[in-house]
Amino acid sequence: AMRQGGMEVLDLDYAVPEAADMLRSDREAVLIAVRQDWRNLEFADEALWSDREIALAAVQQDWRALRLIAEELRNDAEIVLTAVQQDWCTISLALQEFPVDPEIIRTMASRNWHILAYLPPEYLCDQDIAQAAVKQDWKALQYLAEECRKDPKVVMEAVLQYAPVLEMDMVGEAVRADKEVVMAAVVQRGTLLECASEQLRNDREVALAAVKQDWHALQYGSEAVRSMQTVVFAAIEQDLTALDFATKRLLSDSRIMLDFIRFNEDTMRYVASGLLENDSFVKALTHEKEVSRNLVMSMVRNNWKVLGRMPKTLTQDKEIVEEAIRQDWRALELAMTMNASLGPESGEEEANSDEEPEDFLADRALVLAAVEGNWEVLLKAKAELWQDAEIVFAAVKQNYKVLESVPNQYRKRVWASGQIAHAAVKQDHLCIKQMDMALWSNNTQIVLDAMKQDWHIIHEAPNRAFKKLWQGKEGAV
Repeated sequence: AMRQGGMEVLDLDYAVPEAADMLRSDREAVLIAVRQDWRNLEFADEALWSDREIALAAVQQDWRALRLIAEELRNDAEIVLTAVQQDWCTISLALQEFPVDPEIIRTMASRNWHILAYLPPEYLCDQDIAQAAVKQDWKALQYLAEECRKDPKVVMEAVLQYAPVLEMDMVGEAVRADKEVVMAAVVQRGTLLECASEQLRNDREVALAAVKQDWHALQYGSEAVRSMQTVVFAAIEQDLTALDFATKRLLSDSRIMLDFIRFNEDTMRYVASGLLENDSFVKALTHEKEVSRNLVMSMVRNNWKVLGRMPKTLTQDKEIVEEAIRQDWRALELAMTMNASLGPESGEEEANSDEEPEDFLADRALVLAAVEGNWEVLLKAKAELWQDAEIVFAAVKQNYKVLESVPNQYRKRVWASGQIAHAAVKQDHLCIKQMDMALWSNNTQIVLDAMKQDWHIIHEAPNRAFKKLWQGKEGAV
């Protein structure tokens, strides 16, 4: 009957009172009744309120059964957890009605961190509860009291699971100044070095760990760290562009940069320009047994003046000289001076310093590169280069007056070039008087550009061209 009706059976008129009292004390009968309805526990003998199995059967249905069970069972972690896990908010109600041993709360927190959302404030500042919860899931950190979120030991548990916790606002500055916590974060995500305290961003060990994980972390290191060879090297092992974050002090250190260049020749483009004016540094590089051409080219791109500190064999290399000239036209003069003043490497007497290496001034590529930097170079170049329209045009674009120096034998040829004549006329319309007559008819744009400066210049046109210009709409306008 009790399997079907529970304790109500004992209240029927035909129930034998003695039997009812006996059944209220019968463990099996009470367990059957409580499993039907936890409220039946209220009618059981008080001695059975201490029975753990009966208590569990009751609290599985409703946390309010905690009110009926014996006090000692209210400190049983499994029973309390079973009671509140149906609805975590009930823990706050339970704690208002009767005390629960803090150790029980810690145990509960270690089993399910969600309980933190419903605990009274006094429990949320307990370090043991905090650590137990955060160990399960770093997100438990959000429910803790501020003092716990500033505790390195608590935050460490979160960082070990999810490193970006370090950059969250809820984490205190004291945590970001804790070396152990920061190390745990940067070995997972190097760029979190940005969140570390100033002191730790200046710490070689921390910075090195961060950079090894991600070379981008170098940018967040202190100036001292970004000047450390070991730290910067760990970064360039991954990507040479990490040198963008290195300090000028490091990039100007000849010993360090020599080591870096030997590791990767492309380092040369980051070397401080002034370092290439250091004789011992240049000598150390250019006297290597197998100095590569790419390295030498990179050196002159960085600082063309390095040409003056290179061995003669390199300053005679026209490709190297041309690359230097592209950086600065004065490299041509430097190369000529070097080759005129340096004697043979075998130890013979020095050559006459007034003797210019004619092949440089006669070399089309070298002269063109120099003229693009300074039109006056054309005045020193070999006369036959006036036949080269590209070289002359490069000079005229800068200053049309260079045409005053055209050798007579090339004058007609130069002024027959529409490109050269146009460049000159754009600067001075009177130059149109010098150009080949055919251009008046064949290249009306030159004439139009001259007329824009002074329309009277049309009177200089040959008769046939004069008529054509007046008939054309653009000329008339």
